[in-house]
Amino acid sequence: MTGLRVVAAILVSVFASGQSSAQLGEGPVTGELGGYVESRHHVLFGLDPETAKLPFLPPGLHPDERYGAIERLRPTLKLNIGSDTTVVVTPLLTVGHLAFDREPKSIDDLVTVERLYFTATDDDLDLTFGKQSIAWGSGLLLNPTDPFNERDAGDLTAERVGVLAARLTYGVDERSNVALVAAVPAETCCAGRFVGRADTTMGTTDAAVTTTWDQEDEHFIGGLDLRGEWEVGLWIEATATVPSAAPSDVFPTVELGVDYSFEVVKAVYLSLEYLHQGDGEARPGARLDRENLGQRLLPVVLGEPGAEATLAETFTRDRLLLGSHYAVALLRLELNSWLRAQALDVTNLVDGSGLISPQLIALALESLTITLGAQLTYGPTGGEFTTTLPRLTEAEHSQLALVNPGLATTLHDIGGARLLPTANLYLWGRHAF
Repeated sequence: MTGLRVVAAILVSVFASGQSSAQLGEGPVTGELGGYVESRHHVLFGLDPETAKLPFLPPGLHPDERYGAIERLRPTLKLNIGSDTTVVVTPLLTVGHLAFDREPKSIDDLVTVERLYFTATDDDLDLTFGKQSIAWGSGLLLNPTDPFNERDAGDLTAERVGVLAARLTYGVDERSNVALVAAVPAETCCAGRFVGRADTTMGTTDAAVTTTWDQEDEHFIGGLDLRGEWEVGLWIEATATVPSAAPSDVFPTVELGVDYSFEVVKAVYLSLEYLHQGDGEARPGARLDRENLGQRLLPVVLGEPGAEATLAETFTRDRLLLGSHYAVALLRLELNSWLRAQALDVTNLVDGSGLISPQLIALALESLTITLGAQLTYGPTGGEFTTTLPRLTEAEHSQLALVNPGLATTLHDIGGARLLPTANLYLWGRHAF
């Protein structure tokens, strides 16, 4: 997951659109067919086209792809077999053009299976097996207590990525549940995640405790999720991650927030959150400072195997947020029954850079949603959201030119270039059926 695509994924929790469905058949086997078809268009501003010369820049939003269009068709078929068994199938057809010119075969006319699972119910027990969505947590962005919080970074309105899992849920009573999950996330191939979760409701407070063993990273994760209403909405979602190889190197992840719907103007909603990542980088922009980049460039110049792939990691955003301390704000205005305005702001409290994402969402028809939005980066140069490539000195350029003149010229030309666009403007249309 690279570039602004990863940053953009934080909007997943902000936008949602309804879906309708049609009833199919009668008798012991009945069905429902629903889903949506959508078209998306984006235009990028503020990217230096010289960065397209970088041989090691990972695919993503790119200077050669300033305009892009993507169409998606995502139907869902739900079969109800008797009163206690359900089968769900959700394929996804994606067609991209003008947006992925460098690797069109990996995107155009792509068909994937997003959901394929069955659910069996017996009194207080529910068993769900197959590729399913598991979504837990009260936090605004990361949901650290959810061990399956990976998101589709190229899709601002993405549903959760499906995970192959067996989930057993036991209803202790009307207010409490216990769940056990054994899963194999797609990106880990054969390494499993094993989860236990207990949740309950006490008055106006929802509480959940989770324990997770991540076989791939060999981490134990304990989590607590609390959300309540006391004049305002309050929540805290926190985890402690314990590496098995170094149990003393425990690091926390915390989302602490408050939200409020104003009584005078019911259509105004405000949410504020502080977010801390214990394993985040102190200064994410420093990954591209002169010393760091220089150390990674030397193996490339010497032609060492795999050196360019290693250098590419410097440019890759492998998580939504790279740093340690953030402030998050969400403001939503219900202008009328069919029009909403909202803005999400994420600020790195250490380097002062940030991303603000305003949206105007219109329900044009009962099943047609149109979204006009932008992602705007701000802050001092060299921050997480304003990263630029360091400039080579004349001496460095001369030395590099002796062994790799092509790379020397490229790095000289792109010194000071931004790696994230100043602005990304987009327009989406989605029809639910």
